[in-house]
Amino acid sequence: MSPFCVRNVPFLRSAPNSPHAALSPKWSEVDGPDLSTTEGELKILAYTVATADGTVRGRHFVLLRQNDGGNISFLNPGSPLKKRNFFIEYRGTASATKQRVFFLSPAGVDKTNQTYELNTIFNVRLIPDNDSDQNDDRASVETIRSKMEILAMRLRAFLAQRLVRLQHFPRLLRIQILIQMKMVLTELQW
Repeated sequence: MSPFCVRNVPFLRSAPNSPHAALSPKWSEVDGPDLSTTEGELKILAYTVATADGTVRGRHFVLLRQNDGGNISFLNPGSPLKKRNFFIEYRGTASATKQRVFFLSPAGVDKTNQTYELNTIFNVRLIPDNDSDQNDDRASVETIRSKMEILAMRLRAFLAQRLVRLQHFPRLLRIQILIQMKMVLTELQW
């Protein structure tokens, strides 16, 4: 049984121009969205990927790990082994300078010429089951974050060791990755 529960979920804010936010609250066009990380809270970012000609390729959901002065990093559940870093760029009008938010890849990293536009932020606040101790709340969220980091680090190390040997056997590599994930998750008591 988990030492925490989720309450008041989800609290969300959407881009003023987002087609996914007909009835949800919008972020301030002047201040922009809150992309800070807070103890006891997880932020899920939803962003749209579009090609250079504007064709929408899809919507992605990621877990915000850190925002360091406009340089964000996040965990992508679809590819948890990759380190993802983007720079934040605000766009808008003279009176609404932070109406739209784009994630820019570091120079030379993304050669696809796609755009990544943030459209929704979900805030999930985790609190203890018994509502008695705020410290348990922080410890639980930090425990989850640290276990996610350990899992990603161990899987990267595992792949680095075996990728060259198994690159011609993708099915066997996937099976070994799943076995390694199970071992790590068991060790981390997840």
